[in-house]
Amino acid sequence: MEGEYRTLHADKVIIAISPTIGNLHFLSLNAAETAAFTPVQVHPGFYSVELQSNNTEFFGASMQNFNNTANFDAPNYPTLTLIYPAAHPGSFVGHARANSSLDTIETIVATIQTNLEQLREAPNPVDVALVRVSPHTGYFPHFPVDELAYSPYRPIYDLQGLRNTFYVGALFPYPDTTLITDHGKRLVDEHFPPK
Repeated sequence: MEGEYRTLHADKVIIAISPTIGNLHFLSLNAAETAAFTPVQVHPGFYSVELQSNNTEFFGASMQNFNNTANFDAPNYPTLTLIYPAAHPGSFVGHARANSSLDTIETIVATIQTNLEQLREAPNPVDVALVRVSPHTGYFPHFPVDELAYSPYRPIYDLQGLRNTFYVGALFPYPDTTLITDHGKRLVDEHFPPK
């Protein structure tokens, strides 16, 4: 939970956050781990968006409108994407992306408000409100293009299980989320058998 920290002792650890050096500092990385993860970068232009709507059709309607340029013509289309229901009834979460490095959180919020106004005025209007926008601290981990010539994934695969630590997530070069999830499940099945 935000603001709470506890020390836990475990025999094995799965790292599911973006594995940048800054995020992994708590592991006291050794030389091999430091060399493997130093090149990892994250994309700074992504934001998490929380929305509120009493309309149970919001998910379907929003995806229809956001994917139809004829009905959705925001100045920075498409800023708000990937909307899906959250855990609480009436809450939805999504992702927004900056269109340039000049975008600030204020311009992102203003553009999302424009996006949502268009949803409210669409042929099938949806009553929806913006609750919160916050920057992702580490979205889309990746290696810079110049690092790819040196096969940067091999050292990370070789680290799996070293010091009983395992790495999962979007850094691994799978083409879609399903394969990334399957990789994590296979790793858990192999190294964390039920007792």
